[in-house]
Amino acid sequence: MTNGSSTSGRELDHELYIPFLPDDVALECLLRVSPRSHNLLHNVSQKWRNLVNSAEFYDQRRKEGATHNYLCLLQAASQTNPEQPPVYCISVLDTSKPRHQWERLPPIPELAHLGLPLFCRLASTPGKLVVLGGWHPTTRESLTTVYIFSFTSWTWHRGANMPTSRSFFACSSISKSHHIIVAGGHDHSKSALASAELYNTSTNSWQRLPNMSSTRDECMGISTSSANFLAIGGYDTSTSISKFINTAEMYNLETNAWTTVQYMCSASTTNAVATPQGVFAFHDRYLVRRCSVDAVWEVVDQVPAGMDQGISAVASAAGFGGGIAVTGPCSGDDEERCRSMVYRFGDGASARRGVWEAVPEHGDFVGATLASCAVEC
Repeated sequence: MTNGSSTSGRELDHELYIPFLPDDVALECLLRVSPRSHNLLHNVSQKWRNLVNSAEFYDQRRKEGATHNYLCLLQAASQTNPEQPPVYCISVLDTSKPRHQWERLPPIPELAHLGLPLFCRLASTPGKLVVLGGWHPTTRESLTTVYIFSFTSWTWHRGANMPTSRSFFACSSISKSHHIIVAGGHDHSKSALASAELYNTSTNSWQRLPNMSSTRDECMGISTSSANFLAIGGYDTSTSISKFINTAEMYNLETNAWTTVQYMCSASTTNAVATPQGVFAFHDRYLVRRCSVDAVWEVVDQVPAGMDQGISAVASAAGFGGGIAVTGPCSGDDEERCRSMVYRFGDGASARRGVWEAVPEHGDFVGATLASCAVEC
C-alpha cells in the first residue's frame, strides 16, 4: 500500500502541467489565468490543484504582476420589499483596469438566508477574505465566529472562533502575511477593551497579545509594515462620559510590545488605510496623508462631490497596491444609493499626482456599505 502511494506520488511529480509542453512554458501560461478561474483549474488534475493552492504560485504571480486586487464590500443586497431589514452580503469589484466587474460572493452556508453578521470586520491574507465577529443578523447577539473565503476555490469555510467576544474593534492583517490582529472594541456590557489577539490563518490558531495601555472602543486598525499594527483613536468608556482618544498604539510583531503614537487623529478622522505610498485617512471630504517626518496630516486631495459621479461622504475605504477604493452615498438627492470610486496613485512615491476614477454603477450593487477590504489574489 505504501509502495502504491509512493509510486503515485512519483508519477504526479513527473506528470507535465500541459502535455507536450515544457513545464516552464506551461507555468508561464498558468500564471496569467485570472484568479476568478482558479477554481476551474482545481478540476483539471491533482498537480494543477497543488500548484494553484501553493504559496509559491501566489508569490510568482505577484512577482510577475499577474495578481488582481479585489475590493470586497460588506453591502446591503437589493430588496423588493423596503419594509424588510437589510440583508448584508459581500460585493466584489475587480479594481484592475479596465475590468471593473462587479459580482457577489456566494453566501456563507450556515447563514445563507440571514446574510453576513452586522458590523463584522473584514481582513485579508493572500488570496483570502476573512470575516470576523459582528452581530447575529436576527438576534443581535455578539459573535466570535470567523469565516474565510478562498478566492482560489471560490468557497467558504469556518476558522477558529475569536477567544474574546468584542464589537466595534480594530482589525487588520499584517502586510503580506497570514496574521490578523484584533484589538479593542467593547464587550457584552459595552465596556471598552484593551485586549488584543493574533490569528494565524495558516495554523488556524489564536494567540493572546499583551494589552494596550488604554481601552479603545470603536478604534481603527491598519498595518504599516510586515511587523507593525496600529490601533488608532477610539473612545475610552471607563468613566461616565466617553472620551475620544487622539493617540494610537502600535504593536510590533517582533518585539511583542505596544508603543504609543501621539496626536494620531481627531474625532473627524475616518477610514484610515495603509498603502505602499503611506498612511492615509479622510478628514470630512479631504483625503489626507500622515507625514512621517513631523507627524502631521497633509491634504492630498478632495473627494469628488458631483451629482453624476461624486459621493457625499466616505462610508468605507480600502487601500491596495495601486491606490485607495472608497464607497459612500451618492451626492445630491439620491443618497440611499452607494457609489464607489478609486483614487489611483501616479508614478513614483508621491500621491499628489493621483487621479479619481469613477467606477461604473450596477443596479444590484448600490446598497448601504458598512465595511470594505482589498484582497490581492
